Amino acid sequence: MKTILVPLSSHETGESVLQYAFDFAAEFSAEIVILKSFGIPTVTGSTPQIDAILTADIAEELNEILAKIQLHNVAYSLEFVKGRLVENCEEYLLENDVDLIISKPKKSKRDKDLFIGHLSGKMIKKLDCPMLLVPTNTVFKPFKTGLLAIRSGIIKKKNVLLPLVEIKNVFKTYIYLVQVKTPKIKEEDLIINANFLTVKNSLHITENETIFKGAQTYFEELKPDFLCVIKRKYGFFSKLWDTNTVKKTDFKSEIPVLVLKGSL
Repeated sequence: MKTILVPLSSHETGESVLQYAFDFAAEFSAEIVILKSFGIPTVTGSTPQIDAILTADIAEELNEILAKIQLHNVAYSLEFVKGRLVENCEEYLLENDVDLIISKPKKSKRDKDLFIGHLSGKMIKKLDCPMLLVPTNTVFKPFKTGLLAIRSGIIKKKNVLLPLVEIKNVFKTYIYLVQVKTPKIKEEDLIINANFLTVKNSLHITENETIFKGAQTYFEELKPDFLCVIKRKYGFFSKLWDTNTVKKTDFKSEIPVLVLKGSL
């Protein structure tokens, strides 16, 4: 894991997620890129001049935040981009190699009933990059145990599990693999790909109405340090395809959630 992207929206200070990102990156000797998006002003005047003023203000604010946190000698760079955060991230990913995105499940405090807010949900759905969702004020600790929750045992993309393998190698993580059999699961989904079996330390198979509820049972019983899921249209975060959000009544987590790319 060489490069970690931390995208921040225009109204997001990001002190909590930045501290976590630097703590995490230090374990992998990775570089951090902080991508800060700022809105398009609705005032009249010279756009280049306004952009320069906004960029200078944002840079000053961000540097003040970085001065407060532990950087661990991690190399980092700052990117200031005008416009919508998700589209800016898409463009950055097209032009640069990024191994992981670290972000919060929701970027607005107003979404009290949501575990994943609209902007973060849109990022999960649209960005072709693994994401580590870190709840606000989460303090970093090495991942000693992790729960990998799947419905289908099929893997269609190469290197889908690579971030999980790297985490396991660095932290010596014990991986619980939980396959949830839902009512409409197909026979081919029941066959677990050898890559899953290689990365897991133990295998648990359960039946439930949804993968959310099936994983929740083991989630509460095993108390892992992080949860790992695969982004699929009919998988763990299937609700994102309709609303870009996940309600707390459907699922919530107080530990980091690693979302792998999967097949869409």
